[in-house]
Amino acid sequence: MKKLIQKILKKLKIELFRVYFYERDLHKEVQTVKADVELDIRPTCQQDLEILLNITEEPFKSRLKNYNLDKFHGLIAWHNNKIAGYTWFRDDYLYILKYKIKKLPPNSVMGFDSYVFPEYRGKKVFSQIISEAYGFLKNKGYHKTYGFISLDNTASIKGREKFQMNKKKLDIIIFPTGHKIILGGKIF
Repeated sequence: MKKLIQKILKKLKIELFRVYFYERDLHKEVQTVKADVELDIRPTCQQDLEILLNITEEPFKSRLKNYNLDKFHGLIAWHNNKIAGYTWFRDDYLYILKYKIKKLPPNSVMGFDSYVFPEYRGKKVFSQIISEAYGFLKNKGYHKTYGFISLDNTASIKGREKFQMNKKKLDIIIFPTGHKIILGGKIF
């Protein structure tokens, strides 16, 4: 039945996203996490972005090409002159892939496209990047962070649970006209 519904939605060009919507108050204490490897975490610069474009594969590569460092806040983690991982935030709208969902409240950001390269997984790299990102964002004057995680992305869900985020399960349906239905509750 599930495959039949997916086939019908695809034929009608209707997108269904089954996600957790999460939010975190940046004024809450953030437990500092240290990775099992030494990391140099810093704001992403243009040179970092160019390096990422050369070493990243699809689907992330296509999205990275459109990143504007004036519009997005990125943090990148280096280990021994090699990129271990990164995370990005934006402060205009909530998006799921190319779909604009809702304008963000003032002084808030959306987290998206966090990634840890395979050789650094299981070494707390993601946890250190996110713990430092929350301090970085708070120092820039942001109060809350929001985001979506696909229900089947267990690694991302587990990684964010360490940071006591509020989350709710949502189904977001997007029609070819751009109209959307959000089932499961309000976003904010």
